[in-house]
Amino acid sequence: MRTLLYTLAFLLMLSSCNKDDIPAPDAKLNNNLANTTWVVTRYDHAMASQPTYVSDTIHFINKKRYTINNLELERTYYLTGDNTKSLKMYSFTTLGSDFRATLDKFIIEDGEINSTIFNDMQVADSLGHGYVLVWMHRID
Repeated sequence: MRTLLYTLAFLLMLSSCNKDDIPAPDAKLNNNLANTTWVVTRYDHAMASQPTYVSDTIHFINKKRYTINNLELERTYYLTGDNTKSLKMYSFTTLGSDFRATLDKFIIEDGEINSTIFNDMQVADSLGHGYVLVWMHRID
C-alpha cells in the first residue's frame, strides 16, 4: 500500500510540473532570406585603394525579390544550395551591377557577412578585377 501511495504521489508531481514551452524556430530563417532586412556597411572593390563605407538597407521581400533603401523598385535575387549557398543579386546598385557570392549556410542564421567576395557577373576576366569584398549584417 505504501508503494502505491508513493507511486501516485510521484505521478502527481510529474503531471503538475511546469513545462517550459519550446520556442518555435524563427520562420524567417527557413533557409532563405525572405522577410529579412540587412545593412551593407562597407565594400572594398578589387581595383580601389580605399574601402567604401555605406549604409544601404536591403530588404528581402520574398524568396526572389528585394529592395534597396526602401525604394519601390523591386530587384531579383536567387539563393540556392544547402550547405554552401549561392547568392545572386541582380541590379545590386550599391555595388554597381549584378553580383554573386558563395556563402556558408550559417551566414543567414548568424546575420553577418564579413569580407565576403561578391563577384561581378558582368566582368569575366581571369585576373579577378570584378570582385568586391562586402560587409553586411541583418538588423531584424
